Amino acid sequence: MDPTAQQTTRPIQQPVPSSRATDTPVPPAPEPVSPVSTHPEQGPRVVDAPSEVVAEPSQPELSLSPELQEAGVDHGADAREQKLSDEVKEAGVAHAKETTPVTAVPTPTVSLPMTQPEALVAKKQSVKKSIRWLAEKVLYFLKQQAQNNPK
Repeated sequence: MDPTAQQTTRPIQQPVPSSRATDTPVPPAPEPVSPVSTHPEQGPRVVDAPSEVVAEPSQPELSLSPELQEAGVDHGADAREQKLSDEVKEAGVAHAKETTPVTAVPTPTVSLPMTQPEALVAKKQSVKKSIRWLAEKVLYFLKQQAQNNPK
């Protein structure tokens, strides 16, 4: 049976004031506070009028020492704004464009340190020998290759 199906809504019962003289007086209900979420232990937070917010740069302007300025160092400009010299252009260098294609040709072969038959023999070595762990890794790579390239 679903446990949520058994739950029913019951009215909340208000405490009935007793007529005994020893009861302490009930404090009055607190006044409503502005709807500001706070931690319960901190109490309500009074919201003042919005103060002026001043935005400051997160990184201040860098200043170069006089020695660097004498050496010809500047703050640098955007790469697109920099001009290439004629010598550099003649060498075949150009600014990269946003649509410059990148050719990445995967290598067709991978050279492993041992063949599969050698790895099968080395796998029978003790686990204390490093050749065993190398063989395990080689066999793992060969298994992955077989799964990714079904013939």
